[in-house]
Amino acid sequence: MLNNYSMPNKLLLGFAGTRKHNLTMGELAAELAQGRYPIVYVRTRLAGNPFPSNHAFVVINITQKAVTVLDPWEGEREIPTIEFERDWHRMRGLTILCQK
Repeated sequence: MLNNYSMPNKLLLGFAGTRKHNLTMGELAAELAQGRYPIVYVRTRLAGNPFPSNHAFVVINITQKAVTVLDPWEGEREIPTIEFERDWHRMRGLTILCQK
């Protein structure tokens, strides 16, 4: 019999279709167009820290000028697209797509 510690977390939480991907901006925009909200990983300088750190956002909109994200530290905010791409590409476009 399996206990909670024997199963991957994504199964326990009901997201068995969750996968890790390395996406391009076009692929990220396509996920948004499908009504999905990808979790992306960036390498950036966080407030109060002079050194780059790994951080995650949920992307909710992309335009030519800005990417709108839900940031667990700062809430909803816009990041200039060029800055977002730079920080996201430092993590090789690492993106988590959650699906049940």
